[in-house]
Formats: sequence, structure tokens, C-alpha cells
Amino acid sequence: MVRSGFLMVVLWGLFTSVWTSSSPGTPTAVSGLEIIQGAIGVVGFMLTFLPGFPRFWKPAAFGLVTILVAIDTVIGVMSGSRIPALVTILLLCMGTGALAPWEPVWQFAMDSICLAGWTFAWVAVPAHGNHAVYEWFGVIIAGGVAYLGSILRKRHTEARNETERMLRESESKLRRVFEASLDIILISRLCDGRFVSASPALRAFGYDPAELVGATALQAGIWANLAEREEFIRQVTANGRIENLEVTLRRRDGSLVPCLLAANVTELGGELCVVTVVRDITLLKETERALVAEREKALKASAAKSEFVASLSHEIRTPMNAVLGIAEFLMETPLSEEQRRYVRAILGNGAALLDLLNEVLDLSRIESGQLVLEETAFDLVDLVERAAETFAVRAQEKNLELATRITPEVPAHLIGDPLRLRQVLLNLLGNAVKFTERGHVLLTVEREAGGEDSATLRFSVEDTGIGIPPDRIDRIFGRFSQADSSTARKYGGSGLGLNIVKRLVELMGGRAWVESEAGRGSTFRFTAQFKVGSAPEAARDGGEPDLTGVRALVVDDTAVNRIILREMLSSRGASVSEVADGPAALAEVERARREGSPYRVILLDYRMPGMDGIEVAKQLRETACPEKTAILILSSDGMGAQLARMREAGLSLYIVKPIRRAELFEALARLLDIAPRPRSAATVPESVATRKPVVPAMRPLRILLAEDSPDNRLLVAAFLKKTLCVLEAVENGEQAVEKFKHARYDAVLMDMQMPVMDGYAAAREMRAFEREHGLGHTPIVALTGDATHEAVKMAADAGCDQHLSKPYNRAALLAVLENVTATPRDPLPRVAAAVR
Repeated sequence: MVRSGFLMVVLWGLFTSVWTSSSPGTPTAVSGLEIIQGAIGVVGFMLTFLPGFPRFWKPAAFGLVTILVAIDTVIGVMSGSRIPALVTILLLCMGTGALAPWEPVWQFAMDSICLAGWTFAWVAVPAHGNHAVYEWFGVIIAGGVAYLGSILRKRHTEARNETERMLRESESKLRRVFEASLDIILISRLCDGRFVSASPALRAFGYDPAELVGATALQAGIWANLAEREEFIRQVTANGRIENLEVTLRRRDGSLVPCLLAANVTELGGELCVVTVVRDITLLKETERALVAEREKALKASAAKSEFVASLSHEIRTPMNAVLGIAEFLMETPLSEEQRRYVRAILGNGAALLDLLNEVLDLSRIESGQLVLEETAFDLVDLVERAAETFAVRAQEKNLELATRITPEVPAHLIGDPLRLRQVLLNLLGNAVKFTERGHVLLTVEREAGGEDSATLRFSVEDTGIGIPPDRIDRIFGRFSQADSSTARKYGGSGLGLNIVKRLVELMGGRAWVESEAGRGSTFRFTAQFKVGSAPEAARDGGEPDLTGVRALVVDDTAVNRIILREMLSSRGASVSEVADGPAALAEVERARREGSPYRVILLDYRMPGMDGIEVAKQLRETACPEKTAILILSSDGMGAQLARMREAGLSLYIVKPIRRAELFEALARLLDIAPRPRSAATVPESVATRKPVVPAMRPLRILLAEDSPDNRLLVAAFLKKTLCVLEAVENGEQAVEKFKHARYDAVLMDMQMPVMDGYAAAREMRAFEREHGLGHTPIVALTGDATHEAVKMAADAGCDQHLSKPYNRAALLAVLENVTATPRDPLPRVAAAVR
């Protein structure tokens, strides 16, 4: 830029000097002074190419301009014209101001020299015509342009200097970061891998950063594993970056260091370089190893705890088996009422202790991560109804309405863990019945989300019980937590149930929560995810009668029951009406008869205020009800004491609440003489809460019992006393194997935890003996106090056919013996009770 300004000044100075060297109209000639002026300008321009010129360009330029101004002024004075001086001054001012990066002080000095030369020429030479005005105007413009140029140049220079300063600061910051980084930063060329720079953190590896420049990592011996080096090069070449690559590097002293590498390819100084960050993860690895060791220690502790809990479970269940079994036998003997009260206390408290033990076991397995959900096809309707049926007797004793409602959009056939779902429902239903003194308990199942192959269901257990205070709701699902201490004293319980519910629901992919108002009841809700299963072929054909066109009337004082019955009947095509009491039912039936559209089906609740269901049925039969109208009684308790009244009212069937869908439609099919299509699903054996155990008619069996507890040997002998079974009992597995080798048995009852030889080893030896001698398969039933899934699997792996968990009762023992020794038979469906 400076050199260009010099050139412009010199060329324009020569041009104007030659152009104005003589008066107009006379031959043009160049004087010696003008030639000297031009020569000085050319020499000044040539001086700008000297190596040292940049350091002294301002004094040199000032001197050159001073000489040119002096010579130009002399020429103007000698020639008697101010025109050359004016034009030269203008050019000098503009050239230096616009092209040379002057500071304002230098520009002011330059302009002062030019102005002094022009003033001297102007004073010494007389004015010609109007040239004075133009000369003054030119001087003002030249000065303004010069100062404007210098100011613009100054701003440009300051901006450039600021940019350069910021760049230097940025570079300084980056350098400080580079030098202060605890991680090693290496910069190498992508083409040959040679290091360009290395951060001081490299000294931690024993290397001087300066000595590494120009060498490769391979030459420096940094790589401890050549395969890792090849992987590093491959990733950098293929992707241009590496986020995290775990490698092992070598220090200068030969020790190995686990490191984590991150790299990126970028352009530095016109060539592609690899910027690599190396982090020493020795402490991280040590922490990881410590965590792994702690985890293994925790797993061992958990395994030890699980083993302890399993052993404790066995040790508790084994004597409980004898206590509860003998107490059950006592109830079958002649006892006074006081004695029966004592035995019932034994049975009740024993059952409570068993429930507590089961809760502790479940919680232990969940916390140790040993509880794994199964995926089994099951019938949701059957499961829900049977879960509610378990508490039917207890609800009846408290005069509670217990009902289940499954909305139409809920798929009946699911795939999941029915055992755990049933456990959650039983816990919530049990709490609802326990904490409700009057009103109702309602279990509702709705579909919340899902597609064709999956479904998220929402279960709700609503009660009209004591409710939960707002300040207790948040911790109701905690361990050992109840609404308050008075609740625990009055109703009992460990406070573990809801915590287990919450954890099981989370395992099923859902969540549990509660909505409650103290004194008005609670609604416990939870969601769970299931796969949607396909119905068996026979089930697709139905099993429920077609009620299309059938008019039905539901009479029940509880609105919840009316809604449930209406949904059930409507799903089969019936047209349903409902009323809340007997008088309203009589009026509605009479109205329908007069209008010529009588009801074909009438469902009557037995317990209603003012007029019970039997009385309503009797009046209907006597007055407005046609002969062919089917009337079905719905009762929360047994109707044994009312059978005579029912026969007088012309009633033939009744159903015990909670109402099961299958029972309802089976009863209606019989009353309407409509044959239902075959049902597919085998019904689960009924709960002992609703039906007394039935002793199966067994053929004579020879049974071997291996049991170390004398009380339990006595109990099993008592269970089999009234059968045709012949029992041989031994105290341990070794004796059982010896007996097995010398005699044939129809079944073996094997306690799995015994001294000398446990049941697992004994079962394996028995199976080996059968294989070696080509003997037939003898059923082995595992008897154990460990009810976990793992215990069942271990027993099956040892060769056992079935598992019977302690404590067991007589019915359970006889049922399992019947199952393993007899040919499987088709189960009989449960039907509505007939009036005889």
C-alpha cells in the first residue's frame, strides 16, 4: 500500500510538472529542475524496495515529500505560475492521505509542508485572473480529503489491530488450555502420522512434548497393542473422527496405561491433521473393578440371603404343615363349642402367619431380582371372577356387595403371568373387604391402550370403606406402611402387601396408585401390559346363548350390580331395563304386559329393602308375570334356608354372588331352554372358601413317603387313613432310595430338605435306577417349604413330576396323588345351584 502511494505521487507529480512547464500557447519543454524533481521521486520509489525500508518508511516518505514540495515550489516561483505548485500539492496530499497508512499527526505534518510550499508560491508569484479562488478551493478540498483518508485509514488500522489482538488472545487462551489440559492432546499429520505438537500433559507418560515432534507414535513406542493402533487408524480414516476408543498405551518406562481416545480430523496450517485427546482411565478402571467386586459380593450376599430365606421358609412351613393339618383334623372330630373356637383361632392365626411368610418371601425375591414373570396363555374373565369369588364368604359375613365388571373392549384371552396378576388382585380385594364395613367392593377391568397384539389394561378396586387420609396416600405403597398405627392395631397386617403390589405391577410394565377420601372409601388402580392371545377353536364358537330380541329386567337395589348385569346381557343381544326395588319391578312388569311386550327374563336380587327377591317373584307369578317368563334369583349367600320359599314361588335356580358370566348364561340357557354351544376352557378347581373339599374316589395305591419330620409323617398318615392307600414312611433320602430299589410304588412323596441325603439327590438316584434297570416311570411328588419358582424348577430338574408346597391340606394332597396316578379326565364345569 505504501509503495503504491509513492508510485502514484511520483507519476502524477512528473505528469503535472511536464503538463504545466510553460505558459499556454508556447512550446512545452521540461526544465532541469523538473527533471531533478522526477528523478528524486523515482529514486524515492526505488528506495521502497530496500529490506530495511518497512521500519523507516514514514520518515523516508516525509523527507521525499518535503524535497518534492520544495522543488515544486521553487519551480513555480521561477516560472511565475502557481498552477504547478497547486496541482502538485493536491496530488501529494491526496496520495499520501488516501494510499499511505498515516497516523493523523504524520498527515498533519505532511499537509503543513504542502500548505507552506503552496503559500510561499502564492505570495511570491502574482495572481493571474481568477486562479486564486480555485487555488484556495483546491487547498481546502485537498486538506479535507487528506484528513478524511487518514481517519478512515486509522479506523481500518484500529479494526485490523483489534482483530489481530483478539486473534492473539484467542490463540493465547487456546494455548493456555492446551498447556493446562489434564488430558493429553496430540496433533499429528494425517498423511504420515508424525506429531506436529503435543501438550505438556504428555510428561505424565515420561515423554518431553518437544522431542515427540516429528516422530510417529509407533516410533515413540506409545502403542502397546498394534491391533488397537490399526483399529484407531481404520476409524480415523473411515469416519474422520473417534468418539471413545478404549486402548492400552505404554509409558516411557514400559508400564501400561488404560486410556480412552477421542480424535477428530481437521485442517491446520493448510494440511489435514488428527487432533487426539488421550485420557488416562486408570482410576476409572480401578473403580470399575471395585464396583464389580462389590457387585459380586452383593450377589453372593443376595444369594446367601435367598438361601437363608428359602431355608427359613422350609423350617417354618414344615412345622406349620403339621400344626394346620392336625388342627384341620381336630375340626372334624367331636368338639365342644369352646374347643372349636380354640381350633379356629389356631387355623386363623396359622393362615395369617403363612400370609406374612409369603409376603416376606415375595419381597425378598423381588428385591434380589430373582422374580421372573412367566408368559402363559390365560382366560382373564375366569381369573378375575375366581379372584373375587375367593372373598365371597368373607364379604357375605360382612353383608357387603362384591362384584366384578369387565368392559366389552377388554380381550378375554391374554398372555402374561396369571399367577402374579391373581396375587395383585387378591391383595387389593382382600384389603378392600377387610377395611369395608358396609357398602360394596367393585373390581373393574378396562382397556387403556394397545393394538391387535398387545393391550394395556387398567384394573380398579373400589370400596366404600374407611378411606385414607390425604397425608398418608403418598406412602401407602411403602414397606411396612399402613394408613396409621390405629389401623394396624384394629385390622392387623404387616404393611408389606401394597409394596409387593407396586413392585409386581412395575414388573408387568404398569404403575399403581390410589384415589381416596377419608371416611368415604378408596379406589386402588393399577395398569399392566399383556399380549393378546387367541381363543381356542371351541371357544370361538361361543358357549353363551344368543339373547337377541330377548327382553330382560334387572331388579337390584345396588346400582353397580345393575350396570354389570346390563352390560353382560346386552353383550349377547338382550334388550335390558332396570329398576331398584320390588314395587318398581311389579309396576314395570305390569306395564310391559299391558303394552304387549312382556319381559322374557327377570333377574331378582334376593336382599332388597322392603320386599326381598323371593317375595317379588311370588307376586309376579301370581299376577302379571307370564308362565314362560324365566326368573333367576341372585344372592350374596347360600339359599339353603330359603329353598322351600323358592319352590313355593316357582323358582328353580339361583346364582351366588359375585356373579360369574359363565354361570349366568348357563343358568339362562337352562331357564330359556336354549342350548349353549360347547365351552372350551377347563375350569380351575373352586376355592376352598366357596366349596368344601371333596375326597376323590381313589384306587388302592402303595405310596412311599420320605419325610424327616415325625409330625408331618403322622399328618400324611392321617390324611390317607380313610383311603385305600398303603403308606410306607422313611426319615431321609438315603432310606427312600434303598426302599425304592427293593419294592415298587405307585407314587413317592419326597420332602426335598432332609438330613443324610436330600430329596433332590434321592429323586435323581431313583430316576437313574429306573433307567439302568428299564423300569417304568414312578411319579414323584416334591414336598417342600420353599414355594419359589426356582425350587419348583430344581425339583423338576431332579426328576419330580409335581410340586406340593407346605403347608398343604388333605384335599390338596389327595388331589395331587389323584393327578399323578390316574388318567386325566375332562373337568366338569361349575353350574348354577339347582333348587331340590
